[in-house]
Amino acid sequence: QLNEILATEEKLKSFEQIPDYPLSTRFHGQLRSYQQHGFKWLYFLNEYRFSGCLADDMGLGKTVQTLALLQTLKDNKQLKTSLLVMPVSAIPNWEAEIQRFSPTLSYHRHLGSSRDKTTTGWKKKNLILTSYATMRNDIEMLKDFAFDYVILDESQNIKNLSAQVTKAAKLLQAATRLALRGTPIENHTLE
Repeated sequence: QLNEILATEEKLKSFEQIPDYPLSTRFHGQLRSYQQHGFKWLYFLNEYRFSGCLADDMGLGKTVQTLALLQTLKDNKQLKTSLLVMPVSAIPNWEAEIQRFSPTLSYHRHLGSSRDKTTTGWKKKNLILTSYATMRNDIEMLKDFAFDYVILDESQNIKNLSAQVTKAAKLLQAATRLALRGTPIENHTLE
C-alpha cells in the first residue's frame, strides 16, 4: 500500500489538469457539457483512487454521469462489484436509467423482506442496488464484502453522524466512495 501512495504522490506532482477521458461507446446517451465535466471529474477520482462528491442542483444528471463512469470502467475492465445505496423511492429510477443508458451493466436489487441474506453470486454483478434502511439492517453481511465502489445517492441521508445509517455506511468496505447530492448545502457546510 505504501508503494501505491508513493506512486500517487509522484503522479500528483506532475498533475496539471484533468484530461479528456474517452466516454464508453456502449453508453447510450449524449452528455451535456457540464455532465462531461462531471464524468471527467469522476474518472479523475477513479484514476487516483480518490473518493469524492458530485453535488449539483436536483435533476442535472448525477445518475447519468455516474452511469457513464461505471459503463466506461466496465468497458476498460476496471469495474468490480459496486454498491449503490439510495432512498427506496429512487431505486426504480436507477433501474430505468441503467436500462436506458447502460444496459450492459448487470445489477442485482437487494431489497424487500424476501431478499437473500447472503452475497452469493454478487461477484458476477456490476452493481448491487439497495436502500439506506436495507444497508443499515444488513450491515453485518454487507461489511464483509469488498466493493469496488460504494456510491451513496441522496447522501444527505448520512448527514447525522450519530445515526445508525451513517455508522453503517462507514463500515462498508470500498476501494472508492462517491457521494451524490442534489442539494449541496441546506443549512451549513458540514452537510
